[in-house]
Amino acid sequence: MADKYVEIGEDTLRQFLEEVALLSDISENEKGDIDAVKLMTVHSSKGLEFPIVFVAGLEDNIFPLSNAMMEPKLLEEERRLMYVAITRAKDVLFLSHANSRMTR
Repeated sequence: MADKYVEIGEDTLRQFLEEVALLSDISENEKGDIDAVKLMTVHSSKGLEFPIVFVAGLEDNIFPLSNAMMEPKLLEEERRLMYVAITRAKDVLFLSHANSRMTR
């Protein structure tokens, strides 16, 4: 694809970046599987399964949210979301948290 844009120049670079930004095709590997990482929210992952799942941000005030700690209904929703996150993994599940975060 980049071969089409051999010329060096601002317009050429702009055209190349516009075309790359519009690409919707993701390359497939030899088995016909899509060879890509999907980054999504737990909500948008409902009903889907993946061979490997990473769940990040498992810290107080992030997952679960801080306001959920005070309200039983919100805490129950956070529990349901965690269940959804965990059950998306077919084979391997990674759960992660940060030891510290930079805050403003």
